[in-house]
Amino acid sequence: MSNIHTYSCQDISDSDIEAVVSVLRSPHLTQGPATEKFENDVAAFTGSKFSVAFNSATSALHATLSCLNVKEGSIVWTTANTFAATANAALYCGATVDFVDIDQNSLNISLEALEKKLIASRLKGCLPDVVIPVHFAGNPACPEKLYQLSKDYNFLIVEDASHAFGSKFHCGMIGKCDYSDACIFSFHAVKPVTAGEGGAVTSNNDLLSKQLKLFRSHGITRERDIQKNNDHFSKHSWFYQQIMLGFNYRMSDLHAALGSSQILRATEFCNKRNELAKLYQKQLSGEKIVFQQITSNAISAYHLMTLQFENESARDGVNEYLIKNKVGTNLHYIPVYRHPYYQSLKFADTFLENTERYYRTALSVPLHTKLEERDVIFIANLIKEKLTDD
Repeated sequence: MSNIHTYSCQDISDSDIEAVVSVLRSPHLTQGPATEKFENDVAAFTGSKFSVAFNSATSALHATLSCLNVKEGSIVWTTANTFAATANAALYCGATVDFVDIDQNSLNISLEALEKKLIASRLKGCLPDVVIPVHFAGNPACPEKLYQLSKDYNFLIVEDASHAFGSKFHCGMIGKCDYSDACIFSFHAVKPVTAGEGGAVTSNNDLLSKQLKLFRSHGITRERDIQKNNDHFSKHSWFYQQIMLGFNYRMSDLHAALGSSQILRATEFCNKRNELAKLYQKQLSGEKIVFQQITSNAISAYHLMTLQFENESARDGVNEYLIKNKVGTNLHYIPVYRHPYYQSLKFADTFLENTERYYRTALSVPLHTKLEERDVIFIANLIKEKLTDD
């Protein structure tokens, strides 16, 4: 039972190690061919036209919002059941953030709550410029329906797919961007596919792709066709220009090589996570536990295995019992508006019913590709023991 001490962990193969070592032996540790290959691999896997790599999903989201002209005076909506970085990225741009409740079954953005908020906001003249749906735990957030709302109310869609590399909707892979302006992925160590650290933006917008590449590297370019007011110095190979205010958000070739190697097993990882999730559901089917309902006609990457218990007391009891038995747990997430920083803004009185219910009763239990069936059965039996004792 050596693989149950954490809710998630990386799965590194000899091929992954060899891929990184090959970069260490190459002339380029960063800004080399491995990053471009990784971008091509992400685009090919998702079916998007373009992919731009970053050193984190947070950087990728910040860059995307900035390049979509999110700025002071802009309004960005997302869900509060997410990591704080989803909302933080909008604040980095000077935008105003607000939150939409989640659907109690899918745990994604509630389209009903979103539409009600849109109707009310239209009357007030404060519609969002961007909506960021979070594919929570890898569960696709109904891209077609959200896209229709975006056309009705004139907002952009930037998908937060940090949990969802490998997730699929009936219209294609998450990240294909048929129904969004851009999609953000995370390749952090605990994600289903990892680069150690890293992120990527997929899109079908050539101009956005070029702007993102500028933004991630200080806004500096050596490409003469996009330089401004070229003078005689531009004939020199060392000549470059900063043409926008950017950041150092580059991914290294070391991380990119690991990411490309991992993508080769992305479907395998997704399949095993789904098998283990089904085993959890089978083992705990007789208990008063609610599982995330996967969107119809979709496949989840199952980054997280979330369980919702009858009440907060039951959840806390199970959590303590699992920890006592050396089983790793976590909670995803504390609602963003509950954090002290957001409380200091305008969110002290915010209360989203479904988000709060989930927060009070949810627990993330181990789900990763190093688990075996016996591990899941062991964990499920511990949960049943505790619930029976209570």
